[in-house]
Amino acid sequence: MKTILTTISIALVLFCPAMFGQEKTLDSLVQSYVDNFWFSGTVLVQKDAEIIYHKSFGLADRRFDVPNTNHTAYKLASTTKAFTAVLILQLYEEGKLELHKSIDNYLPEFKGQEGAKITVHQLLNHTSGLIQHDTITTLESYYKYGWPLVQLPKTSDEILQFYAKQPLEFEPGSKYSYNNFDTHALGKIIEKQTGKLYEQVLNERIVKPLKMENTGYLRTSYIIKNLATPYFFGESPYTGSPIESSPSEVNKGKRFYLSNEPFPYYIENFYASAAMYATANDVLKFSNALFAYRLLKKETLDLMLTPNLEKHGYGLRIRDENGVKNTERLGHIIGSMSVWMHFFEDNTTVIILSNIGTTPIWKFGMNIHKTLNGVAP
Repeated sequence: MKTILTTISIALVLFCPAMFGQEKTLDSLVQSYVDNFWFSGTVLVQKDAEIIYHKSFGLADRRFDVPNTNHTAYKLASTTKAFTAVLILQLYEEGKLELHKSIDNYLPEFKGQEGAKITVHQLLNHTSGLIQHDTITTLESYYKYGWPLVQLPKTSDEILQFYAKQPLEFEPGSKYSYNNFDTHALGKIIEKQTGKLYEQVLNERIVKPLKMENTGYLRTSYIIKNLATPYFFGESPYTGSPIESSPSEVNKGKRFYLSNEPFPYYIENFYASAAMYATANDVLKFSNALFAYRLLKKETLDLMLTPNLEKHGYGLRIRDENGVKNTERLGHIIGSMSVWMHFFEDNTTVIILSNIGTTPIWKFGMNIHKTLNGVAP
């Protein structure tokens, strides 16, 4: 017994300094993003099933000076798409749909020439050819033309019917084009094949089984406990309240404006593509369950992680660069930002959730992984 205790003590002595040194190094990197890009949010890093970093920064509500904490929930934006892809693949495992079958078999609204050309597979990897209608390119265009598909309340069926009448932008499968409606259509397929609302299926199949207690589906009318307010950032005075110029060299001397979501929009209109919220810890529960084959069988997960055009799999992007293979999911809607990365070689997961649209969040996540491996960002 004495020998065992001595061994444990020696291991702790050897391990703790390395762990604390790693945390200090990450602290320095994260603080640089706080200082230079006003990062506001939560950072969580897990390596080999051990959470090695979990800290929060900035304010969840600037009006009342409420700080972000590790229990703060954030709008996930397009990270929602990964959850929708998993639900589709679960139905595929159960024999309730076929990935290479045309969507007119599942969505009567698409009966006709266009629906017969598009497959579920192509919706999953954004090669459907459907036109993207819910983007805004500049503040000026928004103030002039608005944001029709999301600034007025619409049901998911109404949006489905709108897209079903649109011509294809290109031949399905011929090229990659990121499109929120691809995942919207997947959400409607989930409803048709289960006879339940998307929100209900999400809760029954993922949220409740994984005990994701601070995760759910957003509606404009819902009051969500501990949900951070997103803040939009820009150089136009139309954006909102003036704030100090960024300390970063790139933005030094410029005048910036910040507001809490300056564009009126209905988050539920984003539906299965971007209407979820969660804490970083809950996203980690989802990640761990996915890669432990608790949500999908190994062969199905392999399908999800197979890169197609533009390295896009099913609801995720897959990268294999310079010997570093990882999968990632990014989300961004008017101040709400998220990134979830999993690196296979060293079994590391990086999750960053933010409520301010000022941080180059993908680069932030990659730099965290580089720092852990002793590589200068």
